[in-house]
Parts: sequence; C-alpha cells; structure tokens
Amino acid sequence: MRAIKEMPTATAKKGVQRLLGTIYYLAKFVPSMSAVTEPIRKLLKEHEFIWTHEQQQAFEILKDIITKNPVLSFYDVSKPVKVSCDASQCGLGAMLIQDNKPVAYATRSLTDAESRYANIERELLGVLFGLERFNDYTYGKHINVESDHKPLEMIVRKSLGCAPP
Repeated sequence: MRAIKEMPTATAKKGVQRLLGTIYYLAKFVPSMSAVTEPIRKLLKEHEFIWTHEQQQAFEILKDIITKNPVLSFYDVSKPVKVSCDASQCGLGAMLIQDNKPVAYATRSLTDAESRYANIERELLGVLFGLERFNDYTYGKHINVESDHKPLEMIVRKSLGCAPP
C-alpha cells in the first residue's frame, strides 16, 4: 500500500494507463471506482495531455480510498444474497451483499454509446452488469436485486406478455 500512497502523478497517457491498470486490479475492494476515475480517464480520450487540478484531486481521492483497509465480509454460501446495482452518466456499479454487509464491489465505465442510453436502459444495464459480474456467487440461488430506479421495478414486475417489446 505504501507504493500506491507514494505513486507519482502521471506525465503521459502511458502513465495514466499504468495507473488505471493498477487501480482496477483493486476495484473489487472499492465502491464507485468508475465515478472517481472519470476525470483521469478523460485524459486517455483527449489529444493533448494536460494534468489539471481536477485529475490531481481524483488521484488523491483514489490513493486515499485504496490505502484504507477494505471492510468486506466473507461470502457464506448458506446465507441469502442481495445484488445492489446503480448506474450514472459515466459508469455502472454493483455490490454483492450478505447480512447488510458488502462482500464484493464491481464497477466499470460506460462506452460512448452506452452513455447516450436512456436512464432506464442504463439502470437495466447496471443490473445486468451486476448479475454477470457476481454470477459465481449467485448462480442457482434465489437472490434479491436492488435498484434505486422505480420505473425499472414496474417493468420487471409485469408479466412477459404485458412488457413492452
């Protein structure tokens, strides 16, 4: 963890790629990773590399989050499982929960096309992402899926014959 705490700021796109690769390796221990890394990821899309205060602030937040001790519970096969999913303009997040405690986190950024989806489509994509990412934990089990998007709940509760095409 000392290496991450003392990590220097990136000076080129290659450094940003190395930084993000290191951070995403630890993503399952960190909630909301894609939202925090958004300012840094922007540097990969831009033609000119300019590290601003916005990137430095995100970098310091990331180092702080990663170097704190993660508070994850151990997965227990015998206990019920809940997958909590969310989506934003820039990313998807999911959390595997048992006994109201996080077991694992998952996060990813949206592609340019996905970021233009309607909100309900992004939220459903977040649910799909969470279920796929935690498939090893949820396969063959009855699970609860949690989302903060009420319209999505109404669509999922309808029978397949009544759902829109």
